[in-house]
Parts: sequence; structure tokens; C-alpha cells
Amino acid sequence: MDLSNNRIEDVSELTKNPSYSRVTVLYLANNRIQSISSLEDSDWIKQFSLLSLQGNLLKEIPTDALNNVFHHQDINGVRMLLSNNPWKCDCITITQFQHKQLVKDVSNVTCGPAEGESAGKKVIAVELTSVCSTVGNNAINLMDVLNVILALLTLATIGKLLYDYYAYRKTGQLPWIASKLP
Repeated sequence: MDLSNNRIEDVSELTKNPSYSRVTVLYLANNRIQSISSLEDSDWIKQFSLLSLQGNLLKEIPTDALNNVFHHQDINGVRMLLSNNPWKCDCITITQFQHKQLVKDVSNVTCGPAEGESAGKKVIAVELTSVCSTVGNNAINLMDVLNVILALLTLATIGKLLYDYYAYRKTGQLPWIASKLP
């Protein structure tokens, strides 16, 4: 079914209208579609063979929508066309587009104009390290610092214990803290 160039903004009708349940090839190119989140967990997304969303206003694809495609379909039989959209080039989106066998025009999919230094770049050319956050590394570094501090405190405690032991053996006098305990 070809519904290209129709100023369509919403694709939820695919899930609501039973007439579309047998449509497996759908061209929605050059419309005004901003989101396909209504297709998540739908029966339609599990059975399509071609979905063309070229030239719309899509910025991201809901993760579950693609996961359903991967889990319920033979990847070689599914095709998506997603070029000419203002894609948000964040870590999730770039990772999704690395499944080149699903998105047939992935070599023409580019980052949207609001994506800073990635604007206009092909998504397959964007390095994951440039868009994925390193928050996890900062947490590891904080944990490393805490571990070092705890190790030093443990060594200082063991050192003080050894000092007190040798002082007691030499002079017979208990450490100050031990003499104050009842």
C-alpha cells in the first residue's frame, strides 16, 4: 500500500483499524510523521515486510519497536527505509542503526540539523564514543578512589595495632584507649 505524499501525521490507525492487519508492505514516504511509538507492541509491527518512512519528521525510533521486529521476524525478509529524516544522533539511535541488514537505506540515513558536530553526518559514520556518555566510567573512578581510601585506612589500623603490640611487649604498658576502657 502506498500512502506517500499524503501529509499523514499519525500511524496509530495501523493498529486500530482491522483493515490494515494484512498490509505487509507500506510506503509512508514524504509525510509528516513524527513518531511511530503507537506501533510498539502491535501485531502490525510483528508482521510487516517493508516499511518506508523516508522523508518524514522522525527523530528517533522507539527501542521496543525495533526489538519486536528482531524477535518476531526473519531479519532477511524485513526491510525498513528511513533516510531523509532529522534523526537524533544519540547513543541509542546510533546503536539501532548499526543493524544494517534491517534498515536497507542505512548508508543514506543522516543526523538531523540540531545534532551539533554530528549534524548532516551519516549515522554509520558517527563514532559511538563521540555520542555515548561515559557516566559509567566516572562512577568506576569514584569507586576506585573510595577503595584506595579504605585500603589506606585498613593499613593504618593494622600498622597502629602492630605498633601497640610491640609497645606493650617492650614496656608492658597498654595503649591509651585500652587503659580507659572499663
